[in-house]
Amino acid sequence: YGTANSNQLMIELIGIHVPGASFVNPGTPLRDALTLHAAEQTIRNSEVGGDYRPFYRQIDARAIVNAMVG
Repeated sequence: YGTANSNQLMIELIGIHVPGASFVNPGTPLRDALTLHAAEQTIRNSEVGGDYRPFYRQIDARAIVNAMVG
């Protein structure tokens, strides 16, 4: 239906979301830790972090099919 959780799940299945984070409740210590990890991972995947990986190099046909199947 395009809800926030289903959108998060598809992004997770594509491979650009922290694995296992789609259904963690907000306002919990785990959600805070996942948010911090996601921010750190974003920095690592940037030019500043030295491992630049733009989305067009991360998302391919296999990732799209994986999200559709999920």
